[in-house]
Amino acid sequence: MHEQIRVFVNRKAVASSQEKARRFAQKTGSEVSELNGVPLNLENVDTVVVVGGDGSVRSVMQQILEKESPARLVVMPGGSQNGLHHALVDAGAMVTESEKGVAGTFLEFHPGSVNEVLFHHGAGWDEFMVKQGVAVEGLRNFFPRKLLGYLGGAWALVIANPARRDENEGFVFRMAVTAPYCGPVRLPMFTHLSLGGENIGMMTVSGQSPTEVKAKAGLLAIYLRLGIHPPLSVVSAEEKPLFTFKNGQVQEASINADGEVGAFPHNGIIYVRRMEKSVRVAALVD
Repeated sequence: MHEQIRVFVNRKAVASSQEKARRFAQKTGSEVSELNGVPLNLENVDTVVVVGGDGSVRSVMQQILEKESPARLVVMPGGSQNGLHHALVDAGAMVTESEKGVAGTFLEFHPGSVNEVLFHHGAGWDEFMVKQGVAVEGLRNFFPRKLLGYLGGAWALVIANPARRDENEGFVFRMAVTAPYCGPVRLPMFTHLSLGGENIGMMTVSGQSPTEVKAKAGLLAIYLRLGIHPPLSVVSAEEKPLFTFKNGQVQEASINADGEVGAFPHNGIIYVRRMEKSVRVAALVD
């Protein structure tokens, strides 16, 4: 018996991914629909295949959770970032096409949120980046895809850099990550981060002036995009446990402006939650 598969394609996905999705649908006898912002029909669906970037995956995962659908989620990369796809491959959660649909290993993933915004692969941002996410996302449209990884990331960090004064370190800019990938980039300075988000990695850029911090932040983006371990003169990195307690069915943690993790009041700091609900998810590979 063939599994019931629905393929949802972001019309802005790269052309090669859209063509691959059509071939996949023909081979598996799947129905193809466009992601257009309307509620998805997930009735009697065993597996949902999403063709797009991280935003597309986030929107589909949210509907799977809201509808309490038992459907599995398969990610076919088609965006400019594809962070979840990279992280799933790194975690060994991969499937391939089969005569009956897809076959391979799925990961039982517990999604969560950063400052009430659903996140799907564990990546966290500092408070400013969460609030200004739409503006930062818009900056990417100014750069061709091939240059995006270098210029776009550096430009976004420089422009959106909220360096603040610190009594001990001059001016600082902190970024928190809870997954080994930030977009398509593997973070080389962290060795104990996982897709589950049990630990947090804190990156701190410091300098004697906001201008120096901005320059270092831009340099950091270029180092990361190249996959090069940035020197301590550019950024310091620290890993620590994230979820240390539960509140009912939700694991939660807060991170204050000094990068400390604990049960702080939710007043403008990073507030991370991870739900007890789970979604079986995997990356589609050739």
